[in-house]
Amino acid sequence: MVELVIDANVLEHANNTAEARQASSINLIEHLLASDELMFLDEGFNVTEASNRSTIWSEYMARLAPGMLGRDLIITLATSGRVREHTKGVSTNVRRTIEKSVRKTKDRLYLKVASKTSDRILVSHDFEDFSKEKRKFFKKEIEVHVLEASDYLSGIVVPTS
Repeated sequence: MVELVIDANVLEHANNTAEARQASSINLIEHLLASDELMFLDEGFNVTEASNRSTIWSEYMARLAPGMLGRDLIITLATSGRVREHTKGVSTNVRRTIEKSVRKTKDRLYLKVASKTSDRILVSHDFEDFSKEKRKFFKKEIEVHVLEASDYLSGIVVPTS
């Protein structure tokens, strides 16, 4: 089973007709619904919002309104046991690399969690904190593949598991 982390922006784009990556976001959602792939969040995840401590899950709930494709996906995956959690703790070297390279705290968290998964994949449409140059840098320095939905779907990276 492939383990990946998905930036909220990818899920949000599935409902944005003005977004150039809308189709690839929809395709990713359809692919995930039909596959056995696992989505990872930071620790503390709980579907019940009052019991949830996961920052990523909270961001999903804040940005994905009921009825949005991305929200339907994460609820489906969560209720079927395909959402898992990892600690955000990483080695000192990985932490320093991420903190020096990524401005936004939430984007750092996505990268940290992705670095803990077996396949080390983050699907993101954020090119502010994850420019093409930074994507190459993260692949080389911390072995995390930061991919657009379309690149993930086309198999640009072959998962390690």
